Amino acid sequence: IILAAFVAQFAQQRVWTTVVQICEARRKTVLAQLSGVVISVLHLLIVLLLIAFDNLTVESALASIFSVYVIASIVIFRALHADLRVENVVSDVRSYIIEVMQDYWKFCRPLILVALFSFLYEFADRWLLQLFGGSEQQGFYQISARIAAVSLIATASMLSIFWKEVADSYSNGDMERVGRVYHRVTRALYLLVTIVACFLIPWSEDITKTVLGDEYREAGPVLAVMLFYPIHQSIGQINATMFLASERTDSYMRITLFGMIVSMPASYFVLALPSNSFVPGLGLGALGIALKMVVLNFSLVNLQSWLLSKYHHWKFDWLFQVIVAVSALLLSYAMKWLGTQVVSPIGIASLFSEMILTMAISGATYLLIIIAIIWIKPEIAGTDKQELQNLASSLLSRIRSISVGR
Repeated sequence: IILAAFVAQFAQQRVWTTVVQICEARRKTVLAQLSGVVISVLHLLIVLLLIAFDNLTVESALASIFSVYVIASIVIFRALHADLRVENVVSDVRSYIIEVMQDYWKFCRPLILVALFSFLYEFADRWLLQLFGGSEQQGFYQISARIAAVSLIATASMLSIFWKEVADSYSNGDMERVGRVYHRVTRALYLLVTIVACFLIPWSEDITKTVLGDEYREAGPVLAVMLFYPIHQSIGQINATMFLASERTDSYMRITLFGMIVSMPASYFVLALPSNSFVPGLGLGALGIALKMVVLNFSLVNLQSWLLSKYHHWKFDWLFQVIVAVSALLLSYAMKWLGTQVVSPIGIASLFSEMILTMAISGATYLLIIIAIIWIKPEIAGTDKQELQNLASSLLSRIRSISVGR
């Protein structure tokens, strides 16, 4: 099973990622995104068929992942290969290959240590959590991390496009465009992830209790903390893309290794029991790992942002992060209270139905207020009033055309 998991993970995270990057490099973003949707739908259908025939096992699920991603990668690669055109004829192929490999080695050499320490860092966290917390705490942390990752959907979709545009601007020496793209994407994605995460934070206990069941009741605080993690993880991924696109892999390696080296003893400290005879800790279990992840991620991401601002002579705008996150969180709690006041007198018998209705009312109000704020101050979303007006006009035109068509 472990070997099958390695193979499936390699197909999903390495082979398919490479194919997507090739698509993005050739400005075939729509092809890459549509292919991702098709893969997800196919995998879901296969899992549903396996359930229907009572054959869903770990092995069959991993086999599905491997098969779907490998077949999709072959199909997309053949489609891209047929579209390729040779633009320049290389006279000395051997020298050309040597030059490319030298550049590749120079770029990737610092990342070898990052890959090695990433494995050790991930393994240490999971092993220490299992050692001091057991399977229950492991489950609380894993389910919280999976739910929190919902906030990063938009970030994952934008990174490949962002990488391509920034790398292209660097190669052309257009540093003004690099700064403009970085500023706009950072603000827009940070705002989007914060809006989603801060809306879910007040509902963390309700989600774990109502949706996941009583056995996950204690995971509520862990989920509440982990929902803060994607907020700065979005900026961290953008910053990492900036370091790699600008070929500053040495700087990226140093910051990443520093964070991982600090993370390992920090994990031990928050997980080890207070009665431990070796070195006593806090014994916080999954909550401790979640707190460590959020605090360390916040610190390292802001260190990355500060270095990038120093390299490019930009303003380090850390106050924006605090204002947006605190404002969104306070608004979310206020809207949850409002939704509860509206729904509670109705007296809905089902707790799940009551939660969904309350979330719908509070979420709609929350979203309308945020849209109004962005309309008044568009700079918080990395845009301006003219672009918002153009977007609104375009949406209205499409709505009218659909209405007329019907």
